[in-house]
Amino acid sequence: MKLRAAVALGAVAMGIAVFGVQNVGAASSADAATALAPVIVSLSPSQFGDLGAGQALKLTLSIADQSGSGIGASTATVSVDQNPITTSDGLADWFAGETKASNADANVSVAAVAAVLPSSSNTTTVTVPAASLHFGPAGIYPIAVSVQTNGETIGSARTAVTWKVSRSRSVPVALAAPLTVPASSSTFISAKTLATDTSPTGVLTRELDELDGTQIAIGIDPRILASIRILGRSAPQSAKDWLNKLEAVSNDTFPLAWADADLTVALQAGATTVPSVPPLDYAITPSQFAPSPNPTDTPVPTSTPNPSDPPLPTSQSLVQFGYTLPDLSWPAEDTVTAADATKLENSGVAGAILSSDNVKRPESPIPGGASAKVGALSVAISDSTISGYLRDAVQATTRAAWASAMAEITTSLALVGVQSGGDAQILLATLDRNWEISDTHFAETLTGLYTRSWVAPSELSAATAAKPTTVKIVDKPQPAARVALIRSMLAAEQQQVAFSVVTEPNRESLTSSQRLILLSLLSDEWIQNPSGWATAANAYLVDSHKIVTSVQAVKSSSALLLGDRVSLPITISNNLDQAVTVYVAVRPKTTLISVDKAHRLEKVTINANSQRRTEIPIQSLSNGKVEVQVMLYSQSGQQVGSTTVMNLDVQAGWETVGTLIFAALVVGIFAFGLVRNIRKRRKVEAAEQETAGETA
Repeated sequence: MKLRAAVALGAVAMGIAVFGVQNVGAASSADAATALAPVIVSLSPSQFGDLGAGQALKLTLSIADQSGSGIGASTATVSVDQNPITTSDGLADWFAGETKASNADANVSVAAVAAVLPSSSNTTTVTVPAASLHFGPAGIYPIAVSVQTNGETIGSARTAVTWKVSRSRSVPVALAAPLTVPASSSTFISAKTLATDTSPTGVLTRELDELDGTQIAIGIDPRILASIRILGRSAPQSAKDWLNKLEAVSNDTFPLAWADADLTVALQAGATTVPSVPPLDYAITPSQFAPSPNPTDTPVPTSTPNPSDPPLPTSQSLVQFGYTLPDLSWPAEDTVTAADATKLENSGVAGAILSSDNVKRPESPIPGGASAKVGALSVAISDSTISGYLRDAVQATTRAAWASAMAEITTSLALVGVQSGGDAQILLATLDRNWEISDTHFAETLTGLYTRSWVAPSELSAATAAKPTTVKIVDKPQPAARVALIRSMLAAEQQQVAFSVVTEPNRESLTSSQRLILLSLLSDEWIQNPSGWATAANAYLVDSHKIVTSVQAVKSSSALLLGDRVSLPITISNNLDQAVTVYVAVRPKTTLISVDKAHRLEKVTINANSQRRTEIPIQSLSNGKVEVQVMLYSQSGQQVGSTTVMNLDVQAGWETVGTLIFAALVVGIFAFGLVRNIRKRRKVEAAEQETAGETA
């Protein structure tokens, strides 16, 4: 196995103490004990507990005071069980504290321990002569220590040693890890975030540096690939370099879902297939990939393509990668039910990594390997116990916690070798989804693991190629509250899809972007942040409601309609950032008015973030108050928005009456003028006659 330059730490790791750490009266990890116990007792066998015939057992005992009161002089009693642990479950129970300490009831050493100052610690070396151990056949033997002060037990710890196991044949172990980014609720990863994540200290750089050059299989989130490629020339240089490095790795690789989306929660929420990645063409900006002119002092009529210009991508090329295991998927751990297996097959999933707690193997005295089948579904079984110890080691926050986890994983694998009689099948262990966030001991964990003589590196491709055993799914349904919220989100997405018809011909810009957001909210990286996920999921529901109600007929106050044939003004608002086309329908609730047949569905296009007024011709049949319903429809006949009600005051025939009144007024005015003119002329004529008589 290729282990990066950090393999050189192997010689150092061989000498590092392995601690079994326990709280008073109960087994626990060092991290938990540090947080809870006033006294921390740690026990470490040298050389990772690799003990051969004739060798004394060397233990390092550490006692730490967290109470702030200090600890008086104590005695430490070391005990062993002179019978080996013979089953993996038995060893796991021993480490977990589920096996009573009295099983290691042969006291083999008592050592004096100096007093511990307040909030301090001290270390004592205890050597148990080989003649006192009386170990029998090769195997794994439990070791316990109990610390007493003034006759009272103040702490205990457990570990185990491998006795003459180095002579056994090695157990091949394959590892797998996800290459992901922290959870978000976005479509693509932004250029700014990519620049940060692919910087020398960024999460993607750290992950790839840790995994590159090892035999660890890498599960790759295709959103990372697409987010870099879709930026074209504007992608950060660090992201381009990172992608080139990823494409050159020799590790086994397989695809995760987009944004490492949960593969089963949607199925358990009612989906018949796994939500797929939508077309990505809507997000491609051609100008980012257009040919750029070569530098020249003389203007040229046409630009010459620059060989460095990237070609215009497609939905397929954005996520394309030369996976060595293209048919393998990775559902969230312990989330699969038997019903899910059939739906996964129907979704095109041919293979999946499943936890050993999620399957039931046939009864066998020999530990099973990773390769299995569930119906037509190929399964790579990840050993949950070994994976747990591996994760504890990689993410340990204290040296004692790391050493304790290493003792657990190495002795557990040694037991597998003993159980299998030198014919062990390939085991698979996995890191968790957020392993890099708290990774502190990655390199030395690999070194410590693969420098054990009974552990051999293997590859995931070799594990899946082995002859499979037939297993059954042990149902591990997701939490009901999570499923219920996902069900609401899926229903909201269906409403968006129905609404999106109004955005034709740019429908994909809405449906695809919303599907990508949904997939990002299904990311397995959210599982360790349930409160944050619930907040983001509810925000998605709120945004979804805003989308499907973004196009509405604007409500108005009562309107007065005067006349037999008039136009009813209707205003439609569009709060989307893209144009929409709807069909307006007006339905009176009485027979006082009727809508012109030719305008019962009026097609209207409204620009992005704007309003538009349209007028619907109607005919007044009688006077009175009328309630009119205004509804908007998409081209497919789906109602858009809610129904708007308008109240009208109709005065039918007002135009006829008004015309008659106006005509009467005109006639009256004309008649009045005519009479006035006649009277005026008569007065003039009379005056003229009177003047003529006087003259005569």
